[in-house]
Amino acid sequence: MIRKHYKEVKKVLRKGSHLDTYFVSKYSFSPYMACQHGCKYCDGRAECYYVEGDFEKDIVVRRNTAEQLDQDLAKERDWGVILVGSGISDAYQPCELDEKIMTETLKVLIKYRYPLFIITKSANILRDLDLLTELNQVAGVTVSSSLTFPDDTHRKIIEPNASSIEERVNSLKILKDRGIAIGITAMPILPQIVDNAVDLERLFDSYSSLKASFVLPGGLTLRPGKNKTIFMNILKENYPQYLEIYEKMYSRDFTSGSPLREFSNPFYARVYQQMEKRGLNDSIPYQIYKDRFPIYEVVYIYLKHLKHRYRNHQDIRRLLESYQRYKDWYLDFKNKMSISKKITYHTLEEEFFFLLETGVIEQFIDNSTLYEHILGRIKEIERIR
Repeated sequence: MIRKHYKEVKKVLRKGSHLDTYFVSKYSFSPYMACQHGCKYCDGRAECYYVEGDFEKDIVVRRNTAEQLDQDLAKERDWGVILVGSGISDAYQPCELDEKIMTETLKVLIKYRYPLFIITKSANILRDLDLLTELNQVAGVTVSSSLTFPDDTHRKIIEPNASSIEERVNSLKILKDRGIAIGITAMPILPQIVDNAVDLERLFDSYSSLKASFVLPGGLTLRPGKNKTIFMNILKENYPQYLEIYEKMYSRDFTSGSPLREFSNPFYARVYQQMEKRGLNDSIPYQIYKDRFPIYEVVYIYLKHLKHRYRNHQDIRRLLESYQRYKDWYLDFKNKMSISKKITYHTLEEEFFFLLETGVIEQFIDNSTLYEHILGRIKEIERIR
């Protein structure tokens, strides 16, 4: 039995100091704190998030989320993707079926034409399929499902109240059929339990069969305190054969919850081998975000992703230099919005095109092949808009 704690908030929309180029988003919000899914590894249990009570039963409901978001967006001078899917809740956890906060929130996003990126473990998202489809048509929607088990054998123990694997896969297929971009948040992949010779292959085979636009992999973090204690107790009860190796992996009790590098480095080597073997994309593709940010930010994201894509090539010095020059300029350029309340992203886009025409952007890139490539991307975006 859950206990709902209703709360009125004075601000919903959060905007980080920097653009998130990993989840490719600019804003975020969450209708809830704590989560009924009860995932035993959940980072949201950690003391640093100040979630009070029983994490699985004491659910804070921010019931005026939609109304406050309407007010926040009415005053917003910037534009870009809004992320819904924090580590301390799932927007489509079971109580959302009664509260319907996301239903009303989607109507607000449609009104202001803000693109959305949702991360969820719940098939309950299909309730809002028509609204998501409408928002996708006017602004863009991406849905990423957390899929870290090849079947429900371990999922029932570790993610007891989340949707089944079959339900999540089915929901992604339905969303994709509606033209909505889908991805997989492959985190955390659990050491030994899933990261083994058989199940890791099965897991990545399932990703490949879905034909998702991207797969974002990640390992398990266990922050010292509740987060680590609860998960280690689950190991003792259900997987005692792995307890010793987990204790060694997380023996340093890093604040971040990260394991020792002697374990994490080989893990990522195995994961990326699986990714490369199947041609899976480990970053959100340009085709998804190209019309969901101001053009000067699309270029920044694109350069950052190029840097990541070619990170293992022998000589990417010129690419790194181009990226750094553009980044330094972009951060200073974007800062104009904080200096004057009259400046909007439209103003900055107009100035960007002027700088493009006068050769200033070309000077920052200082790489003719790369610049022509980026120019082609910009012209493509202009045609879309």
